[in-house]
Amino acid sequence: MSGALVGLLTGLDYLLGQGPETPEEKSRQQRRRACRTGADGKFRIHAKAGKYELRLSLGEGWDVTSVYLVIDHKKDREAQVSIQMHLGT
Repeated sequence: MSGALVGLLTGLDYLLGQGPETPEEKSRQQRRRACRTGADGKFRIHAKAGKYELRLSLGEGWDVTSVYLVIDHKKDREAQVSIQMHLGT
């Protein structure tokens, strides 16, 4: 999927909790990195070790897809993640 917005966010406590994100939890989130996918749907983000929410979106009509991501440079120098997006209804 080309041109999708990819964001790497901190403050992901709501992902580990029960229920939807509260306004307080949302205000604690900070975007550390962002980019757009290329024509082939691929992207590359360099980040420090830590726990993140990797969030992808593409204009109106698309659901936001997000995953919990842990980066540990001691284990992996470069990781490949594959995320499949579906058209929102």
